[in-house]
Amino acid sequence: MMDTKKQIGGTHYQMQYQPVVFINDNNLSFNEGNLFKYLIRHPYKNGKEDLEKALHYASALTPHFKEKRSFYPILGFAILNDMTGRHDLNLIYSFWKAINTSDINEVNSFKYLLQDYICTYESGLY
Repeated sequence: MMDTKKQIGGTHYQMQYQPVVFINDNNLSFNEGNLFKYLIRHPYKNGKEDLEKALHYASALTPHFKEKRSFYPILGFAILNDMTGRHDLNLIYSFWKAINTSDINEVNSFKYLLQDYICTYESGLY
């Protein structure tokens, strides 16, 4: 069994509710899990590079019908990890909507928002 409290190297996941636990608890796919991981850690580790990795995984997102999850898990993650003041919370919520929809517009909206966020990050407005 994985020790979810232990982090090998770095301090970018010093959180109450670890991303790996959230990914497993919510049955995220490989792509969804990696996308989530990079969105969550970018302010603490590799900044723009992590956002670009997130965009790489986002390019594989396609709308598909599956049982929709409520917003409570992602909201709970944000609250437990004291992320409610993060300026990119809208991006994280948009990610959650994109992986829980069969609507191509929701998926594309997230991808465009992420691209815009990267451009803003590059211009120093972040």
